[in-house]
Amino acid sequence: RVFIYAKAKPALSPTEVCQGVTIRRIPVRIDRLLRPALHRLSRLCHPLSPFFSRQLYYPLFYRQAILTARADRCDLLHIHNFSQYVPLARRLHSQAKIVLHMHCDWLWQLSAKAVARSVADADAVVGCSEYITDGVRRRFALQTRQFHTVLNGVDFTTFKARAPADQPPHILFVGRLTPEKGVHVLIEAFRRLASRWPEAKLDIVGGGGPTVTEFLQGMRDEQHLAPLAEFYRHRDYPDWLRQLADTPQLRERVRFLGPLPQETLADVYRQATLLAHPPLAEPFGMVVAEAMAAGLPVVATRVGGLAEVVQDGSTGLLVPPADPKALAKAIGELLADPDTARRFAAAGRLYAQKHFNWDHVTNQMREVYRAASAGVSESLTDQIPGAATW
Repeated sequence: RVFIYAKAKPALSPTEVCQGVTIRRIPVRIDRLLRPALHRLSRLCHPLSPFFSRQLYYPLFYRQAILTARADRCDLLHIHNFSQYVPLARRLHSQAKIVLHMHCDWLWQLSAKAVARSVADADAVVGCSEYITDGVRRRFALQTRQFHTVLNGVDFTTFKARAPADQPPHILFVGRLTPEKGVHVLIEAFRRLASRWPEAKLDIVGGGGPTVTEFLQGMRDEQHLAPLAEFYRHRDYPDWLRQLADTPQLRERVRFLGPLPQETLADVYRQATLLAHPPLAEPFGMVVAEAMAAGLPVVATRVGGLAEVVQDGSTGLLVPPADPKALAKAIGELLADPDTARRFAAAGRLYAQKHFNWDHVTNQMREVYRAASAGVSESLTDQIPGAATW
């Protein structure tokens, strides 16, 4: 039996069974009411630790989720990102095995004191890319924990390959409109391409305001990220992006489409010429995996886990971050060479089918569960070009 414990929403029932999986939705209204006061208390008691890393962050939700899992007689708890609740889970449900699954770099960007207990209490730690797992492994090398890499999965029934179309160049960005996603770099790169490709268009899909600064632990040390600090504190980043695109040269050629549902997004992928993904930091790159599944060639930045998702020169092109000139050059190369773009697209879909299909991901996670339950010490890492095997 599988249970998912999620935040309650007014339009959804407290308990639902979907394809054999029981979803229990736990109220967070009181947590939200208490959040401002708890945030102030956290800053007073732990001034050097970000609020999201403390057990004062949604404490009632997590406590109730763990207690409900115990009542449901769950043998294994799979906790995502918020490692501070691993010790609480160990205390409240001592019989369960615990897998901590990281989709970000907090375990090696937060202070060691803040996360060491969580790593020690987990039976296994999983990273969504070898970039994430390697950072954790290096920091906690002396701990006899299981460290695994399991890449994210893509639904190939939704993201189907497109048929090649003879159309004007159509560049696509998909993602949150937040500074670290580098959308401003893409707009500048597109400006450099605009005169050479007068029929080219850029569609920007996504919504949301700037990510809270404290969620970007460790990024402050990266030189190419330092100029973005003002957007996390004072400026409206999506509004600024629209100002950048509001020029006679770009106004009719850059469209902001907002967030789209998965089904619509799959069609948008199929209508594009290529995906441009220029983040300044990226643990994995889910939209890149989706685009590859949909048969799109990709231009992305060489940061974080993207070098594991995109094989440079084989399934796409990688460029340095925060470099609009290099980004424009790479995009221009694919627009000017449709044969190479088609070759990248075909190779990318095959690569995605091998590494990102859900059967493969599920089998890997099943092995993680098996090893954690048995107390086996070996680690699991997907065999991908450029990834270390430990």
